[in-house]
Amino acid sequence: LTVAQRSEPGAGKGADLAKELMMITFAIKDGDAEKVHSRFEEGFGDVDLVMFLNLPSDEVGDTLLHKAAAAGQAAIIKILVDKGAYVHAMNELRCTPLHAAAMHGQAKAIDYLLERGADPRASDSEGYCTLGNMRQQPSRQNKLLDRVQSRGLR
Repeated sequence: LTVAQRSEPGAGKGADLAKELMMITFAIKDGDAEKVHSRFEEGFGDVDLVMFLNLPSDEVGDTLLHKAAAAGQAAIIKILVDKGAYVHAMNELRCTPLHAAAMHGQAKAIDYLLERGADPRASDSEGYCTLGNMRQQPSRQNKLLDRVQSRGLR
């Protein structure tokens, strides 16, 4: 269950965390790295930051890093990873942030995640790795595939 699903009106900390996740998700979609950075600098009270960063933020189980990777927000990805977001996090479909970046054609996000140790061979629930997914994408993905393969990954 996501934080939002666990929280009910008057649920206190769970409702507050769900609100924070929602606000940060909007900032990610808007590409507002400054807002994301300031929220993490302010902190979340007694909530463990690394735990918060790696909470599922929606019904599929995407973390904030999945969302930033899909949106191609490289500056935000750096903030999240520097604060403790797990580059190997898997959602309910076993997709990692690298899968999300590749599926959305986000070259800078792919580069950064690979630099930070993301595994392009991690398989999703269908048994496809990031490279396999990229090979099945339309031709716009060819440059991304070449980019990943140029790092010696096949």
